[in-house]
Amino acid sequence: MKLKDHIKIRKIGTEYIIVNANGTNVDFTQVMKMNASAAYLLTEIQDKSFLKEELVVLLMQKYIVDEDIANKEVHELLLKLINADIITP
Repeated sequence: MKLKDHIKIRKIGTEYIIVNANGTNVDFTQVMKMNASAAYLLTEIQDKSFLKEELVVLLMQKYIVDEDIANKEVHELLLKLINADIITP
């Protein structure tokens, strides 16, 4: 999987957002708020291909959670990203 090229992760104040920045125009109708752990994962894999398992390991290492919890959280995040058309298979 890979984040689409025009997707940018931004921090505004204490909030993290995903912006669909397609070329010279920014489509503010497609802004998605996310929590710090989702922002961490997406920042780590931005501009490169990744596997679900890699995200699970990153989450486990950063937040010291067990594999079942990390797997569930990553699964939910990926479903949201797929539904929002933010990642490619």
